[in-house]
Amino acid sequence: AVLAMSTTPSYDPNEPRVIADTAARNTVEALTGDARKAALQLAQQTQWRNKAVSDLYEPGSVFKLITCAAALDAGAITKHSSFYCGESISVAGTRFHCANHKRHGSQTVTQALENSCNQSFIQIGARLGREAFCDYFAAFGLREPTGIDLPNETRWTSVYNAEQMAEVDTNLYTAAFGQNESITPMQMATAVAVCAVVNGGKLMQPYVVSEILAPDGSTIEQFSPVCKRQVLKAETSQTMREMMEAVVLHGGGRNAQIPGYRVGGKSGTSQKLDSADEKARIASFVAVAPIDDPQFLCLVCLDEPHSWTTAGATIPTWNWSLTSRIPVLVRLW
Repeated sequence: AVLAMSTTPSYDPNEPRVIADTAARNTVEALTGDARKAALQLAQQTQWRNKAVSDLYEPGSVFKLITCAAALDAGAITKHSSFYCGESISVAGTRFHCANHKRHGSQTVTQALENSCNQSFIQIGARLGREAFCDYFAAFGLREPTGIDLPNETRWTSVYNAEQMAEVDTNLYTAAFGQNESITPMQMATAVAVCAVVNGGKLMQPYVVSEILAPDGSTIEQFSPVCKRQVLKAETSQTMREMMEAVVLHGGGRNAQIPGYRVGGKSGTSQKLDSADEKARIASFVAVAPIDDPQFLCLVCLDEPHSWTTAGATIPTWNWSLTSRIPVLVRLW
């Protein structure tokens, strides 16, 4: 059940044709004739667009939850597996570093998730393998629309199949830590929460409308949660919940701690490979609470934040100057 969904910049639903963004409105008003008409139409369509279901983004390190869950479920790794993060790791002649060239040394799977270690997840992706990675990717529903009851959900995703992944030796490894593949924020929320990672392994159908009422208050139609399929074993989901809580307690998600609540989460900071600005980033964070009995998930994506940091785990929420913000709140039952 989607309890809340929002995108910024937004508009006033009472005056939907008025351009809410001052800069965009001034640009339109400075034009005349056909140019003004075309600019106005584009600005209106832009502000009406629900980015959470219509726009693609590269999830970055939040996607490591998917890679980790798939590898655990397939038996490619266990929660006791260990990996090494040094100066860099070489794959097919390409060297990969961790963020800010950190060297995490020897670490368990949980520690690799806490540290959001790219090198470790490259190794996890290698153990899982191309075919299994793509099979789980499809099972998580990331090759298809979620089917949410909202208009204009994109039917296109920028993801690899096994054959495409084989064309470039590094495709599997960049995908394993959340780069070079694009999905919608709603797909990410569905895969992480309404699906296996925390919800006992079940892929659920997301929905906004719970019931349709007649003018007299009687129920015309009622909608109930629908399980589309079982993606992960229940014990895999339990292990992932423990790891996500460790990320918030000991790792990069410490800022998500809330006194009195048990929270699990994962941050993400992805490069915008389609941007002319090499420094353009998308910062995101997914949080689930209470993590020992999951009820709610919130995913927030910040498109090109302008702050002293662009990291999803540390960007200050009181200083959000950005291209767009996309929060989605989901109830897991």
